[in-house]
Amino acid sequence: MTSSPHVPDLPQRLDRLFELATDLWWTWNAAARNVFRDLDYQLWRATDHNPVKLLRLINPERLQHAAQDPVFLRQYDSALKALDRARSGEGTWWAQRHGTNSKAIAYFSAEFAIHQSLPIYAGGLGVLAGDHCKEASDLGVPLIAIGFMYPQGYFRQSVSGEGWQEERYHQID
Repeated sequence: MTSSPHVPDLPQRLDRLFELATDLWWTWNAAARNVFRDLDYQLWRATDHNPVKLLRLINPERLQHAAQDPVFLRQYDSALKALDRARSGEGTWWAQRHGTNSKAIAYFSAEFAIHQSLPIYAGGLGVLAGDHCKEASDLGVPLIAIGFMYPQGYFRQSVSGEGWQEERYHQID
């Protein structure tokens, strides 16, 4: 098992699971999302499809079981192979034109609409920034997105039984 204060205990065979969870590449890769969904479907839904939160809450016995499951391990290994390929940049549009040793490009935005589990966007600007990140990833552009991590996301709104608007703020961890 691997362990640190911020990384959940993981079986040795699944030692890159937290790495996969913290690389936002999973948000636009269905095979990577399926790794987390298939670990614990109910928890995946309960965490709003947040793999970091899922790994912090999942039953360690479930992780041990997954580490022994050949079907799950094939899926996990395939997702990691695709992640490594995406990170290498080899064969991408950018690599063909600029090589793989280019300097990174900084992309600044106040918000990024990447995924529902990371509510750090309000509208158009965040959606545009998220689209730029996705397209840069697809093209192999060495982009580093820099923005704000608000401690509180946008509020969720509901209407009370008496007809009053109510806001609920949630802390983002």
